[in-house]
Amino acid sequence: MTTVAPPDPARTYAARRWLLTAGALLLAGPVLFDIGYALHPSLPDDSAGALAEVVDVRDQVAVSKVMVAVGGLLIIGLVLTLRRYLVPDRGRILATVGVVLMAIGHAFNALSQATYGYLMFWVSAPDVDPAAGLAVLEQTQTGEGLVTLPVSFWSVPVFAVGTLLFAAALWWANTLPRWVPVGIVLAGIIGGAVATGPVMLAVLALDVASYGTALVMASRRAEAVAR
Repeated sequence: MTTVAPPDPARTYAARRWLLTAGALLLAGPVLFDIGYALHPSLPDDSAGALAEVVDVRDQVAVSKVMVAVGGLLIIGLVLTLRRYLVPDRGRILATVGVVLMAIGHAFNALSQATYGYLMFWVSAPDVDPAAGLAVLEQTQTGEGLVTLPVSFWSVPVFAVGTLLFAAALWWANTLPRWVPVGIVLAGIIGGAVATGPVMLAVLALDVASYGTALVMASRRAEAVAR
């Protein structure tokens, strides 16, 4: 007769503590991402207009872009964790495709934010000739081909489509409340339509509620496995 050893309380507690710490770090992804866009000032699309207006808010632009870049990278870890624990079977392929697109899109977007954030901060410095700074901005924004793809606008629709597919996989897997994937989709739609400004705080609330709930559900599943 085979006997099953009772759960080790110390091991269970250690697993729970690790999951809570990791979950808090991963949840910082959408928090930083959304707050970064909320803090980002609205600038003209053309390089000359953006350079003229960024001088007075160059520090704010730099901070917001760093927050978006770091937050996007943390989101990659977040969705990988959720896929592992919340999509064990049904919807697995769809979740994998969504996560891959999110990872590529957020990685490229992080590179783009860091690149343009540094350039905007540098070309708007008092000791840089405005004409030279404008030439650098225009050259980077009008580049063509695969070389400039990682820092192009296309990173945004890539991770947007990935988010929709991943949310659909969470809905299909049915391992958490239905409102969670709905909240993730709504946050993505509002964020894509607004992009910057205080309205992004509404996106932040949706993301924290949705991803926070998903992390709690994932931690419970992971804790059960650790026992």
